[in-house]
Amino acid sequence: MAPLRLIDVLKKAEAFHRDLSHYYQSHIAETKDEQVRVLLDYLSRHEAYLQHCLEEYEHGASRGVLEAWFKVSPDLRAFPRIEKFRFGADLTPEELVELGLDLDRFLISVYRELIERSISTPLREALTDLLEMEQREEIKVMRGTLSV
Repeated sequence: MAPLRLIDVLKKAEAFHRDLSHYYQSHIAETKDEQVRVLLDYLSRHEAYLQHCLEEYEHGASRGVLEAWFKVSPDLRAFPRIEKFRFGADLTPEELVELGLDLDRFLISVYRELIERSISTPLREALTDLLEMEQREEIKVMRGTLSV
């Protein structure tokens, strides 16, 4: 595991959300199920919003926090590779929602691990903010997909 700074984690999380948004968007035309198409559009917009939130967070955070190093950090190569997920035209709405939640939960677990390993209080607070944002958005997805 290479040493990481918070900015490295943010950039990876931004790319993860961007790629996931594109993944969902790219599969809308592949399904005949209207509910799945609506969910794909919803999840795509949700991931684009999370990417935007991280970019805004990055612009508002202090350089000291962004440049803070983790002594021990997770291997960012462990992020799920979006292209490995097989999208089937027969994917049910429930399976799609579960896939989306599983991917978002991965990022939540990364933030939790980093919080546990953070020595600096400002860094721990920044990561706690990010964790809470992801958890709020997870709840929004669950609620939003119930109404689709």
